[in-house]
Amino acid sequence: MTSHSGSHVIDKTQFPLLSEFARGYLHQDLIPEHGSPLKATKAYLNDLSTTERKKAADEAFRFRNLMRGLSSAEVNRVMSKLGASWRFVSKDELDQVLQTLERGH
Repeated sequence: MTSHSGSHVIDKTQFPLLSEFARGYLHQDLIPEHGSPLKATKAYLNDLSTTERKKAADEAFRFRNLMRGLSSAEVNRVMSKLGASWRFVSKDELDQVLQTLERGH
């Protein structure tokens, strides 16, 4: 059996687009700038090329799998390691954002 505490170390080099998104869009001014995390996600997708959208979708899919079994607090810690200063209210909120990235629109 593996413990959850050390086993979910996220290497942000494996998630370059997710890190870029976290730093550039998931910040303290998210609400005045975009209105919601989902709107920020759509703004980010609009800034990406088709190729980048496919890469972001892959990263979001892999990241969602890593997030399984983590608490909301752990998820927010991981997101802050990627560069986000925004705090998600729940894992479901982050899950919606990741699913939007996966769909690419």
